[in-house]
Amino acid sequence: MKAIPGKKGLFKVLEGELTAEHTDQAIMENDRGGKVPRAKRYFCGDGEVFTIGGKTYVLTNQWGNKAMSAARKLAEAFPDLQIEVIPTASP
Repeated sequence: MKAIPGKKGLFKVLEGELTAEHTDQAIMENDRGGKVPRAKRYFCGDGEVFTIGGKTYVLTNQWGNKAMSAARKLAEAFPDLQIEVIPTASP
């Protein structure tokens, strides 16, 4: 979260070490029934959630026009993770 200052809501932090299925359920507990289910706003599938210190973290997929800059900052902040940033063509 410190690697991308100014990006609020970057991660949803949930108590406990949850599986992807349980993460999805925990996020949906607070869903108020908008157009898009709240869980669809996060990367919370298998292999996308991670746990640290008894908490589960899920990354938002709501990046907007600053996505590439944020991804590059993450790659620079964590070179050991070998993050690769590959832009795709717009639809």
